[in-house]
Amino acid sequence: MQKLQARDINLRYLIDKFGLQRVRNSEFFREWQENLAEVTDSEKQLLDRVQDIYWVHLSFANP
Repeated sequence: MQKLQARDINLRYLIDKFGLQRVRNSEFFREWQENLAEVTDSEKQLLDRVQDIYWVHLSFANP
């Protein structure tokens, strides 16, 4: 088994090596979503935009 240094691993490597996929399931990690303050519609839109930008940048990242 080959050992890798943490500095040599990035998310692009993990996606390519293990086939990680984007999940947009509102039930995913449900325990992280309980008893939280309400998020406004404008905050939700901003968070969705930030997430979209992140995934676009990730898809173009060099391995």
